[in-house]
Amino acid sequence: MHSTILAVSAPHNNILSLEQTILLVCAQVTLPLWTPSLVKVGAVGYLLTPSGSFRTLFNATSDTDRDRPAGVPKLIGVSISKQKQNQTGTITKGMRMLDRLTSGPSNIKSTYAISAAGETAHLIAEKAEYHYFHSLDEPKKWFRANAEAILDAFPNRCLREELFLVFGTLNAQDHARFVNHGGGEGTFETQFHVHSSRKPGQPWGYFEPGSSQDTETIFKVSNVGAGLKTVILSRLRFQPDHKEPTGH
Repeated sequence: MHSTILAVSAPHNNILSLEQTILLVCAQVTLPLWTPSLVKVGAVGYLLTPSGSFRTLFNATSDTDRDRPAGVPKLIGVSISKQKQNQTGTITKGMRMLDRLTSGPSNIKSTYAISAAGETAHLIAEKAEYHYFHSLDEPKKWFRANAEAILDAFPNRCLREELFLVFGTLNAQDHARFVNHGGGEGTFETQFHVHSSRKPGQPWGYFEPGSSQDTETIFKVSNVGAGLKTVILSRLRFQPDHKEPTGH
């Protein structure tokens, strides 16, 4: 029996505080959610701190979203594509397969060598899906033209630099995150185990830190049956003193 999972790690960045940081999957999937929820492509909203969750104000592509402010038009001229994590471990858009796990007698497990010196974050997700706008031309034009009207319609929610238009989501039902604060020396090993018997409401798996680990770490594992969640976002935003939105 085999279980193909997405296992990615990256250096810690400054997008979120360390406790909220997960990883970067690729250059455009840049906003990790420490508290995942299902977010739709086209969502307009902002990040809630310190929970690390995303607050959706409305969806720019929806015909029926009553929360879209009067005078703000629907985002048109866009198509949403979807790619699923495949079963062969090959490279796909927005995600890179780094590992393939083989089940043992009682669970599925893999061992990761972690640098104790640097701050790193790691995500493991099974059957991940990447949803995204096929092109960003129209979303950028729409966001630039309507950002001020959106801020006026939702006063005191967020700053212009904190307002996001979601153009991609990495979604998974089963996922686990591991954040290493660093501060140690050398490397240590951490094992992640996936339970072969999956019971609703129970954790999908668990981390087993190596005995040589001497750094502070944070672990978070989803519960079985919790439903599809967005673990990382791609978003357009405005940098300070810039008129054009960027995906970086």
